[in-house]
Amino acid sequence: MAQLNLTRRSFLKAAAATGAAIGLTSAAPLTALAEDEGKKTAPEDIQVIRTACRGCGKYECGVFVTVRNGVAVKIEGDPTYPGSLGNCCAKSQASLQACYHPDRLYYPMKRTTPKGEDPGWVRISWDEAYELGVGKMDELKEKYGGASMAFFGGTSRIYAMSGMSAMAYLYDSPNIVSPAQVCKGPRGYVTGQTAGQDLYFVENVWRPKTFVQWGSGIEVSNYDDAGRTAVDNAARSETYINVDARMSNLAKEADYYLGVRPGTDGALVMAWLKLAMENNLYQDNFVRRWTDCSFLVCEEVEPSGWEETYDNVGLVGIVKAKRNVKTILLKESDLREDGDPKKFVVWDEANNRFTYLHAGTGCWEGETFKPKFHDWDYVTAANLQDKYDWEPAQGKMVSNPREGITDMFLPDQSPMPTVEGCEAPTKPALWTEGVEVVLKDGRTVTCRTVWEHLYDNCKEFTPERAEEITGVKADLIKAAGLEYCQLNEDGYGDSAINYAVTHEHTGNAMKLIHTFDAFDAIMGRTDTPGGHRGSTRTASVFENQHTLLVGQFLRVGTKNRVSDPEQAARKIGTGKFPLYPNADATAVYQAMRTGDPYPIKGGLTQAGGMLNQTNLHLTWEGVKNLDFYTNWNLWHDPISDLADLILPEAHWLEVECGRCAQGSGGYYGAHIKCVEMPGDVKWGIDIVGEWYKKNGLKFWEDREDGGDPWEMGDFLRSKAIASTGMDWQQFRTKFLEEGWFDARRYNPEGFGTCRRYETGWMVMPFQGRPGFRTNTSRYEIWSTGFENAMRKQINQLTGEPFGESFALPYYVENKSSPASDAFRKQQMSNPDNPNRELYADYTPENYPFILSTGRRIPVYFHSEHRQLPWCREVWPVPRLEVNPADAEKLGLSQGDWAWIETPFSKIRQCVDINASVGEGRMNAEHSWWFPELKRVGKGFDLSGCNCLVDAWAQCEAEGAPQLRGYLVNVYKATPENSPFGNPVPCDDDGTPIITDASDPRLKEWAQLITEGRDQL
Repeated sequence: MAQLNLTRRSFLKAAAATGAAIGLTSAAPLTALAEDEGKKTAPEDIQVIRTACRGCGKYECGVFVTVRNGVAVKIEGDPTYPGSLGNCCAKSQASLQACYHPDRLYYPMKRTTPKGEDPGWVRISWDEAYELGVGKMDELKEKYGGASMAFFGGTSRIYAMSGMSAMAYLYDSPNIVSPAQVCKGPRGYVTGQTAGQDLYFVENVWRPKTFVQWGSGIEVSNYDDAGRTAVDNAARSETYINVDARMSNLAKEADYYLGVRPGTDGALVMAWLKLAMENNLYQDNFVRRWTDCSFLVCEEVEPSGWEETYDNVGLVGIVKAKRNVKTILLKESDLREDGDPKKFVVWDEANNRFTYLHAGTGCWEGETFKPKFHDWDYVTAANLQDKYDWEPAQGKMVSNPREGITDMFLPDQSPMPTVEGCEAPTKPALWTEGVEVVLKDGRTVTCRTVWEHLYDNCKEFTPERAEEITGVKADLIKAAGLEYCQLNEDGYGDSAINYAVTHEHTGNAMKLIHTFDAFDAIMGRTDTPGGHRGSTRTASVFENQHTLLVGQFLRVGTKNRVSDPEQAARKIGTGKFPLYPNADATAVYQAMRTGDPYPIKGGLTQAGGMLNQTNLHLTWEGVKNLDFYTNWNLWHDPISDLADLILPEAHWLEVECGRCAQGSGGYYGAHIKCVEMPGDVKWGIDIVGEWYKKNGLKFWEDREDGGDPWEMGDFLRSKAIASTGMDWQQFRTKFLEEGWFDARRYNPEGFGTCRRYETGWMVMPFQGRPGFRTNTSRYEIWSTGFENAMRKQINQLTGEPFGESFALPYYVENKSSPASDAFRKQQMSNPDNPNRELYADYTPENYPFILSTGRRIPVYFHSEHRQLPWCREVWPVPRLEVNPADAEKLGLSQGDWAWIETPFSKIRQCVDINASVGEGRMNAEHSWWFPELKRVGKGFDLSGCNCLVDAWAQCEAEGAPQLRGYLVNVYKATPENSPFGNPVPCDDDGTPIITDASDPRLKEWAQLITEGRDQL
């Protein structure tokens, strides 16, 4: 027999290819099976329904649901959908158990006991529920004002997010607490300032030659273009680079694995940035022409600029927004009294002269612009043909080896203009060693470029220095960086850094993400095939090219509702976190407890729990103090034990609406209702409409047909997909018959074209203007938005204002870190920090381990699915991953329970000895609670790692606390140091939690699920 020569990586590639071949045939046996079963039992009605899975909350996998006699009996992947490649994970399949679980909420219920005790739930009618809920919240508004109520949301299941939008607008409350603060919000606020839109999303479905995954195990997670797409990219890319503090399963297959110390990723990025800048590895045309890197920084002038009102993209249309720019970037107005503040001054090294970029037009001196097209039919369909003077775009079509993805148009890179009287095209200088200018007050000063200031911030980060900080070998840092920096024959890298939410949990969220953003921008990874392409843009028949499909109408109705300006100014956290648009979670819970700055007396949560984005004890005590709290949910979860009213929400198998794939996947489709809602369950959107009606406020304020102003159903669905030019029934039929829509095909200009800054299709609403929707019209490496917002904000590490420093990327240590004591020392004397007295002993000597959290678990989505037998049997307990060397030092064995401790709390998790975490580092699982327990709160405080969090170690720009990478102490749980003499967490009566698949409580759940389903 010949020797089998197969490496792990080549085996993975072969397995992926085989899996793809099998997946392409999976739909046929399904149909045949339905036909065969139908013949055997003629009365049976069997349907196979195409829909979008939401077994998790962040990605829409295409699935087929088999329904027998009105009961969902099978979920499997849709192999025709390139977005998920036929994938159907454990969470998706376990949705069957969620849909028919006996512990689901089936009826409205009200509390009958004081908070802190068993709620004593009593079933009530919907009329009684509305009378109670509307009455109580109206009473609070009348007595304390709308700002006295806070509104909370969970995941991005768009059909269940109205609780933190439409309901807040109903009561004119500025206090919306959104999970965006710790989940994709920080990166959105970064690229919103640097690029004018959410260009953090990476087009992972466009299979890259070099695949870079930075943080998270997305092969088993809910991440954008995750699951099967991630595995396929890792297997089939020529080079796979993985950077993560914890070696995930897929990271083991990487060509380069860089296991950084938690929270030090920014140092590695700065090392790569230095490498690219010093070796001319950056994309020169993009850096000079389309970024502000050549702009001159004048530190001797006072910040100045302009104010204006402009059209911006609102939730359901175009709104007016205000721009107030004050910057020390050199402008013509700094040089002349009559100078234009929108003309940014640049040194032209080719012609030895000053030139300028005009922020208003997006054009360089001597340049004019016409919007460009490559598909005239799309232009005419949107009635744009006569609105602008068009010209054909020059470029070529590009293809991807992954089947099923529409080819895209790649415009040529446009050259710089030649100004009249100059011999050569303008060449904005990057390296100057200083340029002398004469200011309008007569002073002569020296200015340097943004590029040179950026280099100042990264020049210390040699590979050796980065090794000292991150723990990754210098030669590995350099080799991986050089590999990633390669550009193809078309002048771009065919991938981008797919960074995860990991980095938003460091306490320095926006500053860390700014390093990723700037690095990939100078590498030319902006709006290129497989690069940072932003959200999927569906087809749009509107002249302004606004797209609605992501479901905004489901959240607010037809009005861009905003609070009264004076009311909005009362938002909790206003001023403290200037780049965060919503209320700060930590401050809201503190206000519930203390009444500072004013009392929060009421709350409403929809689509998820609240025990997630700050310290859980703070959250619990805050909500416990509310006069009235209502929770709309699928389940009795920990926080619902504090509710006064709970309302039953629909499961994803029971709802119908349009949905656009989150991220750059490029697909949009629909949730199709597969089964009826049980009991008195309602779709959350219907609850919103009925609540509005009880309040006497129209949800639809502009019904031209004079119809019901509270109607939802197909009217709402049609409004939500109106930009496609179809009504709901047309859209639904086309989806069911043809499958998912590829935006590259249906929106060839707005998404099927790359380098849209070249063609005028990047700036939205559509204006036919080149560049980006930023203050300067360039991709801002020096963010004027950060400069404006953070100039006077206090740095928690120094106690001093940031000044202009926040405008550029730089590296900073975590607030809780073994390498820096700055935050602890500064905050010990901060009278505004409630934890100041707890920092005295919070040192590496007393808390010697670094704890990472938030790993992705194959069978769970954050706090969901702990009561589903299929999931809990596989993963019954929370695991603390411990390096073998540390386990030996601590006397820990596999399966032991260990205490994890900070000055703020302590919890227990089960020891998993695992070399995937480095020595001195540990990894705990997040969002654990135990639905089998009867105690109030269902044991969130027994193993929930966010109990350990310092709520006040926050990102100064937008408030996300440090949820990972902080210092802890760990020791073995023993009978002597554990309640009830049991190291395993227990209920109040000493009953332990479920710890293995043989637990009879799991069998009871499974039996009840089967019995309940069969009775339908």
